[in-house]
Amino acid sequence: MIKLHSLIAMLSLTAVLIGCAGNDETALPTSASTMEVPEGWVLYQVSALSYSLVAPVGWELDTSGKMNTAMILFTPADSTDDYFKENVNLMVDDVSGKNLGIDAYMDQSVGLIKDFITDLEDFEARKENGDYWLTYKGRQGTLKASYYQRLMMKNQKAYILTYTSIDGKSSESHAIAQDIIQRFELR
Repeated sequence: MIKLHSLIAMLSLTAVLIGCAGNDETALPTSASTMEVPEGWVLYQVSALSYSLVAPVGWELDTSGKMNTAMILFTPADSTDDYFKENVNLMVDDVSGKNLGIDAYMDQSVGLIKDFITDLEDFEARKENGDYWLTYKGRQGTLKASYYQRLMMKNQKAYILTYTSIDGKSSESHAIAQDIIQRFELR
């Protein structure tokens, strides 16, 4: 079974991140990679977890481990009244000894999403190049949010990248977040 605390953290992350911003940048921008870095973006490599990602300048990277995340990448605030910062977060779940492949992990994840996200709508999942991609909308408490996720497995670890936004908010941030998630690389 997927770690319950990881699931609870993923489902709680939306509510906890309201008004929260990361300032604990420990992953430093670097230029030593084969990743394509668009103009105006920065490359981050996190050796402890063996991943690389690129993000626009101005997005804030937090690798402090809040809510059992490996990292949270916050969008810039839309205004001083912005009560929720859209974000891309990464959770890592060690599944060694659990005899779970990506398909079984995905099946359990979908079941848990359907159990814990209320008013679930527009749910779509597809498998592409060995990874799963999900999009859906739903409520966590009173907050209606949109989600875009990528599920990967490597070396007995599940990597779950999730973009969370207030439903109906900035399509520009949504497109950028999709690009960040698509460019994310495990090493």
